Amino acid sequence: MSIASLTTVAATTIPERTGTAGGITSFVPLTTAFTAKPSCASVFVKYPSPNNHPGLMGWDPSYGEKVDAFYDCNPSIVSRWFIQSTNSGMSVAPGETGISMGPFTCPSGWSTVATVIRSSSSTIAECCPPSYSLIHNPLGGKAGDCVMAVSSGQVLTYASATASSHYQTFTTTMMSRSTVGAYAITGWNVNYVRSVASSTSTSTSTSTSTSDNTTSDATSGNSSISGGAIAGIIVGVIAGVSFLAMALFICIRRRRKQYQETTSETDSTQAMHPKELHGQDLPHEMDQANMVAELPTEHETRYELDGEEEEKNK
Repeated sequence: MSIASLTTVAATTIPERTGTAGGITSFVPLTTAFTAKPSCASVFVKYPSPNNHPGLMGWDPSYGEKVDAFYDCNPSIVSRWFIQSTNSGMSVAPGETGISMGPFTCPSGWSTVATVIRSSSSTIAECCPPSYSLIHNPLGGKAGDCVMAVSSGQVLTYASATASSHYQTFTTTMMSRSTVGAYAITGWNVNYVRSVASSTSTSTSTSTSTSDNTTSDATSGNSSISGGAIAGIIVGVIAGVSFLAMALFICIRRRRKQYQETTSETDSTQAMHPKELHGQDLPHEMDQANMVAELPTEHETRYELDGEEEEKNK
């Protein structure tokens, strides 16, 4: 009997999607855990401060492009995604291809601060750097979505653009408690619902005293005998053959012994009565005519001869 069950499977790749405006979104996975160097937490850049945009920004994905080409505090796909989104906005122009991250895993140490369900099978996750928290959720906005508190007297080093648009490094001491910002990164995860069929088979074995029912379930497509079962079958066959061979040996030996005993008795009988066994010269009683008779005892008297008769007879 087959039983169908539903299971949810996370997609390992997400196919391209064409938006309503004709733009194409290509999804690049970020599933390998990325661990940044400890020094990355103290790298800042200064931007003009709009209403919700702190002046100093940490973990800036565009820092490598703007300030230091050797900056490697973010996965490369995060920098590509951020720069494209900054240049073209969140939408992709008709005929052009944009990049989104998916399937998506937050970098090591980053925390998932928001999850938004976009459909029955897709969600968007948003991450903030270590020690940062989400202050508002424009979901992909680039205005300091994450913030971290800094204390009074704390010394911070940052890069800032000069009038010629070149970046230089500066150091500042915080005069009061304040905050620094960081850009939240977002990515997609898609789950597929699949139907998995399984088959169930029941086998019954009966003995003289008990009857056991054993039911085995096997998923569709694969069934095999385990190595232990094969070994058990082989041992059982060997034991059965050995038992039959032993029984046959005992039976043959018993019959041979009986035959030898019978032959021995026959030989001894022939030695004692060889002619009788062959039916020749059988002894028989003598007939009355040939019987030996004793001399009669009555009316017969023996006389001794006297001396004269004895002489005459001489």
